[in-house]
Amino acid sequence: MPFIIATHSERGLRVAARHADGWNCLGGQPYPVPDPTALVSLAEAVAETKCLSERFHDFCREVGQNPETVRCSVLAFNAGPDPFASLDAFDEYIGAYQEIGIDELIFYWPPIAYFAGRGPVPAAEQARFERIGLERVAAH
Repeated sequence: MPFIIATHSERGLRVAARHADGWNCLGGQPYPVPDPTALVSLAEAVAETKCLSERFHDFCREVGQNPETVRCSVLAFNAGPDPFASLDAFDEYIGAYQEIGIDELIFYWPPIAYFAGRGPVPAAEQARFERIGLERVAAH
C-alpha cells in the first residue's frame, strides 16, 4: 500500500521526501481558511503549489530519493475557483496543475460547502458534476 504524506511544512516535506511514496498538498489555498475572501486565484494557488513542489523535490534529492518516483497530488477541496463550474473551468484547473507536474487531483463530493448539514447539493450543481464526470473523468 502506498504511503502518502500530506504536508506543507518544511519538516513535513523532509519527512515525506525521506519516507513517502507520495506527497499531497492543498493546492496552494490557505489553510485553515479564515473566511472565504482569503481564498486565492487559480494562478496564485498553482504558483504556491509549484514552490512547495520544488522544495519537496529539493528535499528528495538531498536524501537520495529520485523525485520523479514520488507521486504528487492535490486535495482540491473545491475552494477558490470551482473546477466544476463548467467543462472549460475543469480543463483549465486540471491543466494548470498538470503543467507543474501534479500527478493526481483529489476532489470532495459533495463539495465541502455542503458538509455539516448545510443542505443538499443543488440539482444544477449535481448535473454539472455528473456531466464533467462523464465527459472528462470517465474518458481517462
